[in-house]
Amino acid sequence: MNSGESNSYRWVVLGISWLCIFTLSIGWYSMPTLQSSLMILYNINITQFNLAFTLPFLIAGILSIPGGILADSWGVRKTVSLAMVFGGIGFLGRALLGNYVVLLVSMASVGTAWGLLFPNAPKMISAWFPPEETALSSGIFTTGMFIGLSIGMAASPYFPEWIITTSIMGIMVLILCGIFFILAKDAPPGKELKSIKLIEGVQTAIKSKTIWLAGFGGFLAFGGMVSFMSTLPLASNIVYGLPEAQGGFLAALVNLLGVVGALSLPALTKKIGRKKLLVIIGLSTASGIFFSWFLAPLTLLALWIGVIIAGIGGGALPAILLEIPVLMSSVNSDPIREEHVGGGAALVNVLLQIGGFAILPFIITPLINTYSYMLGYTFAAIFFGSISIFALKFEYPKDM
Repeated sequence: MNSGESNSYRWVVLGISWLCIFTLSIGWYSMPTLQSSLMILYNINITQFNLAFTLPFLIAGILSIPGGILADSWGVRKTVSLAMVFGGIGFLGRALLGNYVVLLVSMASVGTAWGLLFPNAPKMISAWFPPEETALSSGIFTTGMFIGLSIGMAASPYFPEWIITTSIMGIMVLILCGIFFILAKDAPPGKELKSIKLIEGVQTAIKSKTIWLAGFGGFLAFGGMVSFMSTLPLASNIVYGLPEAQGGFLAALVNLLGVVGALSLPALTKKIGRKKLLVIIGLSTASGIFFSWFLAPLTLLALWIGVIIAGIGGGALPAILLEIPVLMSSVNSDPIREEHVGGGAALVNVLLQIGGFAILPFIITPLINTYSYMLGYTFAAIFFGSISIFALKFEYPKDM
């Protein structure tokens, strides 16, 4: 493969990686909009459903660091291919109805796929693109997740019956696994992926105060956003009588606007500063979550406006938080240096994913079941808004 072929082949690598994250996202997020019917099919209650739905976050968080270590020793192509095998098996396993344990195991398999794919595919993509294009390529890859999540939530009511839908998803993922294994390559000819000592990076990152603040702030904020977004279809149906398909579209809008937030808001850091931007994002997004539900009895327009605000802010947050380890390498008082950035990002990602798992089934759902959606969403808003308090304690480089 000459340099010209290598330059064009990078788009093949990016394209097949995009399809992988896109398909996994559709399969996973086809569940919330179908919550009421799936609870009947699996004979489970709302708490059990939310636990099964968010379980992939927990598994992905646990596997973020081991998955990175596996990719360093085994290769990204093989690791991502293995991820797709787990994803396909997980989707096929969901076709076995009426057995909650099988559903949990299937969703754990989906979480394994997510934990192996999401942190590692960008490594391979970055090896194929020049430094000036890595931000663009990573952004394009991330849109596969947002668009997949959105289509899963908005279109799932129009899919065939659940057994057929999840089986087709499983087969598609396994086919993509084979295509990825054949077409993808870890790096262009003559170039090797840099070996990252992830364990050493994590050991250093746990000594950084700002990394822990970013991680715990992200834990609460991400958990609050997942709680709002994933319960919105059923909540809008039960409380306001909206068809679940329309509620699914509202939740999908959160994800689609997340693309806008992820691509636009971080660019404002140079104008208003990272700390101030995070405070604004935290407070405005929390307000969007709270007032969308608080004012909806007066006008459903408030619900739409709140969803727009929450989507844009929620999409920007992960990108800003995962940039913090890079910035800490320029802070003299922080122990993180350039070679530890990967470990810092892994630690922040672990806490983000665990927050996405834990807060909905163990805090928000009991509040909704015992009291009301209003109280549940109030706490979801408080959790997201807490990132503003954590951000005030972040230690940034002096020029930022």
